[in-house]
Amino acid sequence: MKFMKLKLSFLTALLFCLCGYCYGKDYVISSVLSSDMVFYKEVESGFKSFFAENGAVVRINEHSLAGQEDKTVFAAVTGENPNLIFAVGEAGLKSAKQLTNGIPIVFSMIFNAGAVADQNTSGALIEVPVTMKIAGIKKVFPNAKKIGILYSSNSAAAYEEISAECEKQGLTLNAKPVNSESEFADTLNSVLSGSDCFLVIADVKVYFSQTVKLLLLESINKKVPVIGLSSFFTKAGAVMSFDCDYKDLGRQAGEIAAKMLSGESGIKPVRPRKYRYSLNLAAAEKMGITFPQSVIKDASEVFK
Repeated sequence: MKFMKLKLSFLTALLFCLCGYCYGKDYVISSVLSSDMVFYKEVESGFKSFFAENGAVVRINEHSLAGQEDKTVFAAVTGENPNLIFAVGEAGLKSAKQLTNGIPIVFSMIFNAGAVADQNTSGALIEVPVTMKIAGIKKVFPNAKKIGILYSSNSAAAYEEISAECEKQGLTLNAKPVNSESEFADTLNSVLSGSDCFLVIADVKVYFSQTVKLLLLESINKKVPVIGLSSFFTKAGAVMSFDCDYKDLGRQAGEIAAKMLSGESGIKPVRPRKYRYSLNLAAAEKMGITFPQSVIKDASEVFK
């Protein structure tokens, strides 16, 4: 028994050392928010709470790009001589990569790591895993058998992933590529006509202000519920949207930051481990859709 206690104590100490939970070293982290939106602040709060709850000796200096010149903000960041930069949002991440040199970067609130992830840069992506999304769709729309999506060359990998997951979970994917704005309307109508619901995927080549407005309008006309990328979509007229748990996303970024501070590199970005969904009951009513009280109760936000 004594040996087991010693063994467990050693393993615990080793884990804390490997994760960089800061023994006697005062680390400095510069946190840069791309926006003052509440979701960005939730992520930062989760990041800070991770270190606080683990008793780490870390000083986090907060900055925001809202109303500020990027160069001015990052000049201040460089002057702090931080051990690590926490960039929340694409604007902050892009500027951190351009305006700093060699400082490890942890990011959050971006959909696709793309070319930004490297030996010195990693983080927590905002995109809810496809497995969770398809399971969520089956929960909220149990009668839906065919899911429509539009994709382009930018989101071909996401299309393949969704296709494979739909097959695993017994659903059919009704997908078509869109290569230009001029073909969006016809392709959208074709997909909506053969689908029980429509899933939006992150693709700036396909979705922007005009196409999103058209999508939401046509979905009501054809009575096909849209499943959006965030509660902003739900508020605008999507029947449902997935969101990550933003505070927990910040904690995931904190876990990666702790590893980086301990000297680990080449860490792969992670996706959210927790998700939530929002509902628009007014949009659902226009399509003749009603939800059980259990589904409504589990929603993080309900728009009426």
